[in-house]
Amino acid sequence: MKAQRCVPASSRVLLVHMPMADPIMPNLGIEILASRLRADGLACDTFYGSLLLPPVCSNELLHGMAGYMMFSPFYFNLDIDRFVGEGAAIIARTGSGPYQATLQSVAEELHAGIAAAEFCLERSLEKIPVGTYDVVGFSVIFDTQKIPSLALARALKEREPSLKFIFGGTGCDGEMASAILEHFPEPDAVVRGDAEHTIVATIRALRDGTMDVHNFPANVELRDNGRREPRADGKVASLRDRTVPEYESFIAQRFASPYRERQFTLLFEASRGCWWGDKHHCRFCGIRTVREGYREREPDAVFDEILALHRAHRPHLLYATDAILSYEHIRSLLPKLARHRRTSGEDIKLFFEIKSTVGRREAALLAAANVVAVQPGIESFSTAMLRNADKGATGIRQIAALKWLCAFSIDTIYGLLVGSPGETSDDVRAMIDVIGALHHLQPPLGVNPLALHRFSPYWDAPGRWGISNIRPYDLQRLAFQVPDAALSRICYELNYDSEQRLDPLLTNCLVPAFDGALFSLEWREALWARFYTGAPQRQRQSVEQYKIVKRA
Repeated sequence: MKAQRCVPASSRVLLVHMPMADPIMPNLGIEILASRLRADGLACDTFYGSLLLPPVCSNELLHGMAGYMMFSPFYFNLDIDRFVGEGAAIIARTGSGPYQATLQSVAEELHAGIAAAEFCLERSLEKIPVGTYDVVGFSVIFDTQKIPSLALARALKEREPSLKFIFGGTGCDGEMASAILEHFPEPDAVVRGDAEHTIVATIRALRDGTMDVHNFPANVELRDNGRREPRADGKVASLRDRTVPEYESFIAQRFASPYRERQFTLLFEASRGCWWGDKHHCRFCGIRTVREGYREREPDAVFDEILALHRAHRPHLLYATDAILSYEHIRSLLPKLARHRRTSGEDIKLFFEIKSTVGRREAALLAAANVVAVQPGIESFSTAMLRNADKGATGIRQIAALKWLCAFSIDTIYGLLVGSPGETSDDVRAMIDVIGALHHLQPPLGVNPLALHRFSPYWDAPGRWGISNIRPYDLQRLAFQVPDAALSRICYELNYDSEQRLDPLLTNCLVPAFDGALFSLEWREALWARFYTGAPQRQRQSVEQYKIVKRA
């Protein structure tokens, strides 16, 4: 991955989206920022390193800690065999589900993943032209893109020492911004929070060269001769006057990638934040924008953007990045989409995240608007757990939502949480009994233990919920190669102990019972019969995907 150094770069910005991220969809954030820069006369391109990762990685590698860890040997210059040995031992000791495998099989998958990461970095260096850019920005989503972005930034810096790097995204909020600057030398600046309203000023200040903190917006932290300058996060961005994202670059790069034959998804944004979170922040939820107030766009503007994206690119699916669909959009946007569908015949397939208390009327509106898939916040069928988490729902309301969504043939994507503070073994056993009676409804994708996410109420007041000993995971220690005190500030998700957490022995007894209920032959056969006797094709595909996930 070595390259010759070059002549000074031209004044052009490159915004980068690295693995680990789903290659079938673009990054809405960098496309919005690119449009804002271009509108102010600043030349900008977008680059998708996510499309250069060979399609050999399992879902666990693509979306889990073991995925972004694959880039660590190239950033830290580690011995790969030793690194794989340590990683395989950790995964074999702590893994579950697909990772309950032999040490040798885990090591083989890690070696394959590291080879894929090396290929991705080499191809990225080849694709990014020398001497073309003076500022490179990296979108860092939670923890999954930190090491991959740092690895490419380091390689680019070795090739072009004059380059300036800026990091931003959900993995750079709060104290994570300062910690990244303290422990990794590549970023010159880190943006916290919304960047639409500050990106132009930030790029111009970087080009000024003085690196005076007073020349930068309030939500930008700098590296100043090794010292960081803590700043306030500043105001939040308005969603008004948004231009339609320009996805031509993503589509062109996708067409030249190994993923060109796969169906692709494009993203749009109808709102930011969470209207339910404004009233009751779900205690496990770490979405930062919940704290900034719910903002929604005018329904007509969202409708126009949906039509423009569909007609320009014909994606398989248009995916709303919203944390929750607003009632205003249910009342006005969905009927407008339904009327357009009836009169035009255009087949615009949509996805939304929704409140889990959806009823018959809302399900009918979703179906009429051709919302083919939703993600309701089901989380549990235990009323006690839902109340403990401040979800604003009961177990029977969650089941009713599944019933109506299934009745209108809407693919329902959800998971179940176990191990929440206050949850008892009786709660879990009762939920297993309930699951046994739901074979006629769509199953969850799986059961997950509660994760501790930064910015969640559980994170903010751990002592109140009996949470203690907050610490990095062993895989995070291996991936980031920094002390625990630093990792506790760098990472979005951390490990923990809990006074009320189900003990490992009990959990190990209950997980097989969950599996027996969720993946029972009765449930699968009932679903198969339903989806192959008149249900839309999208539902049949959902069952196929569900079976594949279980086999993986």
